Amino acid sequence: MADIADIKKLARSLCLMNIANGVIDLNYETVSNRDYLNKILKQEVECRAKKKANERYRSSCLPKKVF
Repeated sequence: MADIADIKKLARSLCLMNIANGVIDLNYETVSNRDYLNKILKQEVECRAKKKANERYRSSCLPKKVF
């Protein structure tokens, strides 16, 4: 079961302030919804991290070399 604190932490890192600040109360949601929400937010964090790494690589203007 996903912990509400973990979900709020992920929401804060994704700038989803309604969930992070408790405007949307996760205590009234069912257990399966919390697990699903936790999984989706973790995937979003991973996707954003990969995208940010790719953007940094492209902006560095380094040549694409394989050694």
